[in-house]
Amino acid sequence: MLVGTVYVGTPQTAAIPLLFDTNFDATVIMGPECKTCQFTTYNPKVSTTYILESQAIYRYQFDSIVQMAGAKVKDRVCLSVDASCADNFIFVAGTSSYKLDSNISGVIGLTLGQSTNSVFVENKFIDALFKSGQITERKFSTHLGKNIFIDFGTPVASSMTSTADLVDVKVRNGFFWS
Repeated sequence: MLVGTVYVGTPQTAAIPLLFDTNFDATVIMGPECKTCQFTTYNPKVSTTYILESQAIYRYQFDSIVQMAGAKVKDRVCLSVDASCADNFIFVAGTSSYKLDSNISGVIGLTLGQSTNSVFVENKFIDALFKSGQITERKFSTHLGKNIFIDFGTPVASSMTSTADLVDVKVRNGFFWS
């Protein structure tokens, strides 16, 4: 798991710090109702592309401890300001959290395979980037070196000492990363 930032809505406001989790398939971005969030949260009231999908409350638990809940919404989520965007992306606008680090405003799920959550089985962030043409391959890489980052789509060879640095890790079929 790595912490990175996203930009949500139209117009985009400040960077929102999220946990990029390869073991989670939903995306939960805390909203203004979150009383424990100390960092920037998502504010649907200022976004012209926000759509409330369902007022039902969706509850999530990850890492056996952290719990989050909120309503299902649709909005624009970008990896940088107005770039690498998933338009009309469905996620949970969080209204409450328990044991979520106060420096983090939610989680972006990066599982690639089977989903454990029927609400988001067709709506994973990596798939949204792929379907919108933002990336040409449905994959991501983590770079763990001097500069640590997540690379979406085809790995950027210029960020490696050599392409021999790239290591593919095979995962078990039927597992949530496959």
